[in-house]
Amino acid sequence: MNDYLAQAGISRAQLHHVARAFLLAERAYGPPPFENTAVLNSWEDDAAHFLPVGVNIPRMVLYVDETAHYASLFARFRRQEAPRDNSEKQFFEEISKAKESVSAGGLRPSRDPC
Repeated sequence: MNDYLAQAGISRAQLHHVARAFLLAERAYGPPPFENTAVLNSWEDDAAHFLPVGVNIPRMVLYVDETAHYASLFARFRRQEAPRDNSEKQFFEEISKAKESVSAGGLRPSRDPC
C-alpha cells in the first residue's frame, strides 16, 4: 500500500491541508532546507504533524515520500519559482490560499477536512 500511496500522491481535494501544514511547519521550524534532500525529507515528515486529525492519506504519503516531493515544491514556491506543470500550479495556488488562513498574529480556522 505504501508504494501505491507514494505513486498516487495527494489528491487535489486534500492539497489545502498539506499547504497549511507546511506553512505552520515553516513558522515552527523555519523554511524548508531545499539544498539537502535528506534534511528536506525530515522537514516534510515533521510538517506532517501539523495536518489535522483524521487527514490520514496525505500524512501517509508524506511519510513514504523519500524524495520530499511536496516539501520541494513548497520550497520552490517560497523561492518564487514558476510552476512547471498544472499539478504544481494547483499546489502553488493552494499554498497562496492557505496563507490567508495562517496569519502572522494567529490562526484562522481551516477548511473542513475532505
